[in-house]
Amino acid sequence: MSSGVPARKGGLGILAITGWVFALRRAQRVQARPRVHQLRPALPRPALVHRPVPVPALVQRQQFKMINRRKLNGQIGIAGELRVMSELLLRGFNPAKSYLDHGIDIILDNGKRIQVKTARRFSRKDRKSHSTYYHFVTRPWDYQRRTKGRERMSEVDIVICWCIEDNTYYVIPAHELKERQGFELFPGSVNSRSKYEQYRENWETI
Repeated sequence: MSSGVPARKGGLGILAITGWVFALRRAQRVQARPRVHQLRPALPRPALVHRPVPVPALVQRQQFKMINRRKLNGQIGIAGELRVMSELLLRGFNPAKSYLDHGIDIILDNGKRIQVKTARRFSRKDRKSHSTYYHFVTRPWDYQRRTKGRERMSEVDIVICWCIEDNTYYVIPAHELKERQGFELFPGSVNSRSKYEQYRENWETI
């Protein structure tokens, strides 16, 4: 006895095989696709350096010292310029302050251009004859460009160095310091062999 509907031979088997084929192809495509961490290049790991973490109070103290040092150097420079101007006034000159930072600090009425250098006294234990000294810088080091600073000795005629603790002046012609980056003076030493000792209190040069 038949129901009148033709029976489909092998229909379910074909559908099952087709589904397995599509699933197998999809699995192969997923395996062949690179993962996210494989696309990113491997970065080199930095070397581990054990450094102590600075205490915020200590960092603030160091910054405060640097600011105070720069401020103190500026105050010493201004004090030196005023001190030299007063000395020139007492000696009969008419000095004028230059407010432009071009190497010239004082201009006299006779046209002489003067640069003032001021320094405090340092002590050095490895020297027997010169235990104390004063260090002056003519061409400061440029830390940003890592080169020597601008040579300004050609823009002035005379360099007056004031040693604060000994209250001694060295009036040096600028051409004597043109090729130097810095020099030292020893006003506290009696037997100083410095070549700049001949310019101590050498006001006749002006």
